[in-house]
Amino acid sequence: MKTKLIMWAVTMFIDKLNGEDLKKWIDMGLDMIEDKVEESPSKTDDMIVLPMCKVVREALSVPDND
Repeated sequence: MKTKLIMWAVTMFIDKLNGEDLKKWIDMGLDMIEDKVEESPSKTDDMIVLPMCKVVREALSVPDND
């Protein structure tokens, strides 16, 4: 019963999801990652993670709407 309820909820969620909402969520997630990386004292993660975030943004056409 619990599994069917979860599957139904996920299906309903996916049906309501559109591309623009997904892009907003990806932008928010990438913003959180970028902020944490920039706050950290290490510069190594700046050289690795920030360019990776940029590649993801470009690949998925997600603008940086800070």
